[in-house]
Amino acid sequence: MGPPLRSGPAAWSWGTQRMGVDLHITRAETWCYSEVNPITKDEWLVYVDADKELELVGESGYVIWHGLSKYSEPWLEWSEGEIKTKYPDTALYKKMLQIASELNAHVEDDDGQRYQLPSEWIFDPSERNLIPNGNVNKNVLGRWLINHLRKILK
Repeated sequence: MGPPLRSGPAAWSWGTQRMGVDLHITRAETWCYSEVNPITKDEWLVYVDADKELELVGESGYVIWHGLSKYSEPWLEWSEGEIKTKYPDTALYKKMLQIASELNAHVEDDDGQRYQLPSEWIFDPSERNLIPNGNVNKNVLGRWLINHLRKILK
């Protein structure tokens, strides 16, 4: 399998640390502003209750997807107005597109790159280490910093 299309879930390096790639379902202009135009926890719980493939774990908004994933327990987590996961395989990504469509939202990565088509994210977790990428997108760090400063300044 070749590298993923678009930015895909490449493993970013920051010195010796490796950063995971999150995909976000959000209504906001970009995921770090999800609290401004949120998917509410109540909306998410109603959606989860109606979707027989999703199993709520506890009351936090964390769910396990019982679809055809390469992962043993593919997960999605609601937090601060968005739904996210880390390193979704292709099947979970397609499920995220479905959820986003039904919640009038979109899917984007940490850099704000939007994904709309099933063919735009190709990832098999068993090959994750075969997709190294030493380039860190500075926007990821900047968005993370802005998001966390907003929380502190509230």
